[in-house]
Amino acid sequence: MFFIRTYWLYLLLPILLFVLAIGLFQIDGLYGQDAYAYLKFTNALRDFWGGGIKPDDFFWPILYPFISSLVSFFTGRSALALQLVSVLSLAGAMIYLHVILQEKFKNILLIRIYLISFFLFSPFILKMSLLCMSDMLCLFFIAAHLGHYVRFKNRSKSVDLLLSVLFGVAAVFTRYGAAVLVLFTLLHIGILLIKSRDFIRIGICFIGLLIGLLPHLIFTSRGYLNFTNHQWLADWNILNMFKSSFQTNDGNMHFMFPNIIFYFLNIFHPGHLIILVPLILILIFRRSGLYQSFLLIPLIIYFLFISGIPTQNIRFLLPLMIYLIILLFPAVEKLYEQLPFKKIILLFCVVANSVLFILGFVKLYQRIQFEQEVISLLNSKYVGRNVFSFDMDQSIEGRGYRGKTLGLFEKVYPDIEKGSLILFNPDKFKIQWEGKPPMQNWEKVNENHKLNVVQKFRDGWSLYEVY
Repeated sequence: MFFIRTYWLYLLLPILLFVLAIGLFQIDGLYGQDAYAYLKFTNALRDFWGGGIKPDDFFWPILYPFISSLVSFFTGRSALALQLVSVLSLAGAMIYLHVILQEKFKNILLIRIYLISFFLFSPFILKMSLLCMSDMLCLFFIAAHLGHYVRFKNRSKSVDLLLSVLFGVAAVFTRYGAAVLVLFTLLHIGILLIKSRDFIRIGICFIGLLIGLLPHLIFTSRGYLNFTNHQWLADWNILNMFKSSFQTNDGNMHFMFPNIIFYFLNIFHPGHLIILVPLILILIFRRSGLYQSFLLIPLIIYFLFISGIPTQNIRFLLPLMIYLIILLFPAVEKLYEQLPFKKIILLFCVVANSVLFILGFVKLYQRIQFEQEVISLLNSKYVGRNVFSFDMDQSIEGRGYRGKTLGLFEKVYPDIEKGSLILFNPDKFKIQWEGKPPMQNWEKVNENHKLNVVQKFRDGWSLYEVY
């Protein structure tokens, strides 16, 4: 009952927003290539639990589809399970953020207002909680890891030690980049136990480590450390921080700012935390902060790490929200004490966040509508045809096209036979993918065949028939 009384809003609001997104806008969470990869592996795991064959190794971290495959037995559909895990992770992250802040601060009402106004209604957080993506589960595990780390330091209970290690490892095997964040606190725990020669608790740490690793160990058969060969890790370089152009497997990328400036500027993007700038100024000039070392050091290390990756993706900044939300609460408390018209200002922030979310939501909604429109056309008129595509190939397969889907990314085809269909957006890809298989395939089929436009879609996409 205490749990329900204290945290019911954190559970109710995300679920209400989730129901609205599904009921009113039919947001199914399938957005981007990653979502379809998670859906495919979740389906494979679900089949395995039902007596099917063990799936092949998964390229991405396994915990998100692993947990979702278990949840799918309650939801009936894998995509809905993936979405539900994301939205419940948002609720769980809010609960653990509340736990962390309550360890130091006693203004429960302000903590609740702060988390709902600036975490739940953060446009980027809210958007990711509706998608079949691993980000929100990772944020939950990071928040849970930090929550039990703080409680272990304050209460020295073995159960908090076990859970802190378990959730820290789980964060890594949900999104590998989280290792850079949780490693600092995990090392601190290890140093404390080694210095005190507490071998029983060291054993407890190994139990937490093993439990967190089990899904990865069970469903990985071709090398447990293969994930360390990921392209972003292999190509990481400190000089990338000062570059704005990269040539990688993701094509030729040219950006406006060098990496380190891009990520620094986007920390202050209102889509993360709309009142970030005034809060940081208060922290600097008033020298107030919460657990600064265990928050600031991982935050800085992670910032430098993502700046050395040869690409730019604002999504990489999302895990820092957990650290910023905790770090900045003392400034919120000071600001709240002195601020006139508190309710009006809070309302303005919530409304501003909602407007920013809606702007981002429109793009999400249009993409999902576009994908649904494509699959509806293919399954109504072109069942059994070969469909070639790039960027949309996993969407076509994942949404259940009754025919064969072939990607244009992996290789250059000797020929694409007459009667095949191609879903492509040449204007979108001509610069980034110049000299790469997607554009090479497109140029080759135009040289060898005539293409008839079957259907034009939004934003430059068209469906072509090969003659």
